[in-house]
Amino acid sequence: MSWPASAGRPLTEILNTRSLWALALVRLAPTVLVSAEPPAATLAAPRAAGFAPSGVRADGSPVIEVPQRRRAATPSRQG
Repeated sequence: MSWPASAGRPLTEILNTRSLWALALVRLAPTVLVSAEPPAATLAAPRAAGFAPSGVRADGSPVIEVPQRRRAATPSRQG
């Protein structure tokens, strides 16, 4: 997973976040952390802790996630 350099929270803070220690994160570069855990868990845990990681494929291309939009039900018209 990686964070933009302008992410605002230094990776040191992420590495020191107790709730993320189980991921055994390792810093590979100034904006890159890795974990041996599955990608879904590696991304979900920091998000739950308030961070905004993004995934990267083995070839270096970003993983683009498009969340499903939730919409309220359309009110029925009585007439």
